Amino acid sequence: MAGSEASNTKIIFFFLLWYALNVVYNDTNKTVLKVLDLPWTISALQLGLGLLYITPLWVTGLRKAPKLGFSDIMAITPVALIHAAGQCVTVASLGAGSIAFVNVVKSLEPFFNVVFGALLMNDVLPWQVRHAPHFYIRLEFCLLKLQNCAGLLSQTIG
Repeated sequence: MAGSEASNTKIIFFFLLWYALNVVYNDTNKTVLKVLDLPWTISALQLGLGLLYITPLWVTGLRKAPKLGFSDIMAITPVALIHAAGQCVTVASLGAGSIAFVNVVKSLEPFFNVVFGALLMNDVLPWQVRHAPHFYIRLEFCLLKLQNCAGLLSQTIG
């Protein structure tokens, strides 16, 4: 039991850490986009900087480079493209409106991960089918928040 509680505490800690860092990330991006209104360029640079960070680690051997064959690359390409698109849309949404708008976009990520996983990779897990009504409820909630944010956005633009 003690191991289970420690594991739960660790999960909660990392979830809260992710949330806190996500708030800082969104706030920093919003601040940068107020000065430099180039959301697509900034999101592409952020993705590119990730490569600039990891490549020297692989080359120097500080981190073991993955050994990927052609079939591996073809298998992960759709997922990589969807994650890259998600990054670009997140930064673009920060440029388009309030941080509340970004929260709507981000809250839809799990929904779209499931939809695109099913459509592009024919990957549907039994629990996803069993809990499909929860996704519709979440989608409806997000659309209502999006409508509210659209009203806020029209107030900030006009």
